[in-house]
Amino acid sequence: MTEREFELRLRGYLRGEVAAAGAVPAELRESVWAIPDDVAAAGSGVFRTRRGIVLLAAAAMLLALLVGGAIAVGSGLIPWLEGDKELNVPGGVPWVDQPATSAEAGTYYLDLPGRARMDAPPSVRVTFTLPVGWERVWVDNLIWGNEMWLNFGVADNLYVDPCRSGLGVRRPPVGPTAADLAAALTSVPDWQVTATGDVTVDGFSGKRVELVAPADSSSCTGRESRLLHITQSPYYVPALRDEEPVTLWILDVQGTRVVIRAGHETWAASSRVAQLQEIVDSVQIQPLPPAGDSGG
Repeated sequence: MTEREFELRLRGYLRGEVAAAGAVPAELRESVWAIPDDVAAAGSGVFRTRRGIVLLAAAAMLLALLVGGAIAVGSGLIPWLEGDKELNVPGGVPWVDQPATSAEAGTYYLDLPGRARMDAPPSVRVTFTLPVGWERVWVDNLIWGNEMWLNFGVADNLYVDPCRSGLGVRRPPVGPTAADLAAALTSVPDWQVTATGDVTVDGFSGKRVELVAPADSSSCTGRESRLLHITQSPYYVPALRDEEPVTLWILDVQGTRVVIRAGHETWAASSRVAQLQEIVDSVQIQPLPPAGDSGG
């Protein structure tokens, strides 16, 4: 596992499991969400950056919590480990409630927030159908297929320079439409746009953009190139591999800009890569009412 994949899984674990139980000190939790990208430390490997040091400290805390949890479960001190959850709901099961392991073939859904805040209510539900061979990892909006992967998210901006994420996002931000984001992608440093066009997914129109990630991200902050800023933890979509072929479906959904991102290893067989399009073809998108609005 690379350092970036370790970070993504650990962030998601903290938010999705332990943070929900209120068991992690607030200082540790906030340090993981807001680890600076441009503060280097001496050393190599996972110790090469301050991010790596903090992540390892968080991992040690998680280990202590899990060991203690083995005792606490029996006495009912950890309510989120009690009993079995009822996962079946109309139209699919919640992806975030699946265990971090291979997922059964079936239909799942993700609720996406419209704003980049931890307490932001969901504004869009994305439902998708997976064949066998896909995995739930600790990043809520990442669906892992070994040599292929998918993200669902609401994109609110682009980074000034994806290789130097410490510079932040664009100001003023990219305009609110799918066309605005598609046009802005042509000027992203070190990313190459190879094709663009109009697209429709589940009746919602937008833009399809095909890109190739930078050839070498080893000198980038955190050794990764961050493309999109999104509204859901970990709040960005990176290039998971150098020279990764990436396809974005950017959709206008009643004022919310939903992005489906597909990537794969450069050596992945075309028959496997075709699965990505099959999953996208299965996608259904449902705008959700504002918080507190029962719809009646």
